[in-house]
Amino acid sequence: MRIMFVIPRMNGGGAERVVANLANYLCGQNEVEILAIASNESFYELDKRVTFISQGRFIDRKNKIKVFASYVKYFPKAISFLRRGMRDFRPDVVVSFLVPADIMTYVATFGDHKFAKVYSERNDPTRRSFLKKGLLRIIYKSGDMLVCQGKKVHDYYSYIPKDKKVIIPNPLDIDNLPKPKAKEENCNLVAVGRFSKQKNFGFLIDSFRSSIDKIPSECNLVIYGDGPQRNELQEIVDSQGLRKRVLLPGAKKNILQEISGSAAFVMSSLYEGFPNALIEAMAMGLPVISTDFYTGIAKEMIKRENGFVVPVGDVEKMSDAIINMMNDEEKRYKFREENASVRDELKIEKIGGLWTNMFAKLISKKVGGVRG
Repeated sequence: MRIMFVIPRMNGGGAERVVANLANYLCGQNEVEILAIASNESFYELDKRVTFISQGRFIDRKNKIKVFASYVKYFPKAISFLRRGMRDFRPDVVVSFLVPADIMTYVATFGDHKFAKVYSERNDPTRRSFLKKGLLRIIYKSGDMLVCQGKKVHDYYSYIPKDKKVIIPNPLDIDNLPKPKAKEENCNLVAVGRFSKQKNFGFLIDSFRSSIDKIPSECNLVIYGDGPQRNELQEIVDSQGLRKRVLLPGAKKNILQEISGSAAFVMSSLYEGFPNALIEAMAMGLPVISTDFYTGIAKEMIKRENGFVVPVGDVEKMSDAIINMMNDEEKRYKFREENASVRDELKIEKIGGLWTNMFAKLISKKVGGVRG
């Protein structure tokens, strides 16, 4: 099979990591090419058998308006770039990741039925504007398949026929994940993410402050990352006198190694698609606490035996979960054992196999339709 992935850029994001992992797995028995609009190179290491081609356009990411303006500016050339790439590669299937790529792929392939077109929902569909929802409705209905990461998002797209949508979770790159440790090395509660509104770290700090007098004094909250809210979060920490208990050490290159010996992991997000940070923490055996963001992945992955799920923005419930978690070392040990099983559930061989089977069926149907 000739498989082409189309994505706006190949930086350090979650969707980009999934594309890299899938491309590296699929290239063993297929020809795989990645077309990126804005990247000059891939942040993630790609197998030498994967062809990576980038238009190298600069996208100004200072705010949403500038991002939109950049894509509008380069739109005609990006369409030409995609059409030329598809003509040269002659794919059997084209897979689009992220909304800008969805729009460009739709325009670039309009009226072209020589290959199967797959779109992939990577985020919370309810967070988009009315206009964007309407546009994606047209785009997704035109495709041969829509890939969803969980049941709730799958059900959200009720206007897509059941035979044209499928649930495939994100794969784990087990080879690059630290192995679960037999026991914790410190009493830290850790969080990882961009310092932005979405991650809701201000809420997490408030929740930790509410629990601080009821947990061991050696238990600290450590939030790794960086972003536009760094100064605001540091001011919250300082104003509440938490400098010794809430630490903001910045972004770390070897973040998984950094957090692997922690007591527990917490995700406080307002919304998520399929959060790699949460799943990777579980795969390393960390006990987890997460907000119940709309896509439902937290509730699908976290049960009573491996962590806690709390309502989005509920300081009292988050505080209670922190107290419960940090005061019970025996429970954390039990959670560590249970969460390690995620490694088998989401290993690349299993998830990559789901993608491969889907591609084969789509291509067979496409060839049969053409011949008929």
